[in-house]
Amino acid sequence: KYRIRIKDRVIFFDAYSFRPYHVSDFITPQKKQDFLAKAQACDHQSIEEMLYRDFHEIRRAAPEYSPVCYFDVFSAYMELLQALCREHDYYDDGMKAVFADMNQEMDSVTSAESLLKIVLKTAKGCLERIEESRRNRSIRPVRTLKEYIEPNYQDEISLNRLADLVNLNASYVSSMFKKETGKTYS
Repeated sequence: KYRIRIKDRVIFFDAYSFRPYHVSDFITPQKKQDFLAKAQACDHQSIEEMLYRDFHEIRRAAPEYSPVCYFDVFSAYMELLQALCREHDYYDDGMKAVFADMNQEMDSVTSAESLLKIVLKTAKGCLERIEESRRNRSIRPVRTLKEYIEPNYQDEISLNRLADLVNLNASYVSSMFKKETGKTYS
């Protein structure tokens, strides 16, 4: 039984004859793969274009589909994004808050346009948090190394010792150190 809240009333759609659909009618395996690739690349603009394209695709077919179709399709996209975040360990408290805010806002949505705005805002917030997390992950080992080197600079510290501290390969630590500080480690 489908329902949609419009202002102060709820309409149930099981009494209407809408064309049955499945989310895969809109999110094909290729679209799913494209969405995930663009999300992994944090390509905000392409994600936004995909969501707008599907919004207009549903709208063109609007007489044939239940208005709940928008909700189902956009929820499926957000579930893909959420799964991606979990898979790559980006699902921290901040990310949970992004999705919790989305769910709360979706509970009071009154139009397909406002639903699209919520989904776009959530996708943008999620991708920004992924980018921030990636930056922090690449900076963290260098920060740890600097914190170790500063009080121990008078001691002889081998590159292998530093690599062991951050559980990374010595040559990778060397290149990362140079990239972040502009100096070679010697």
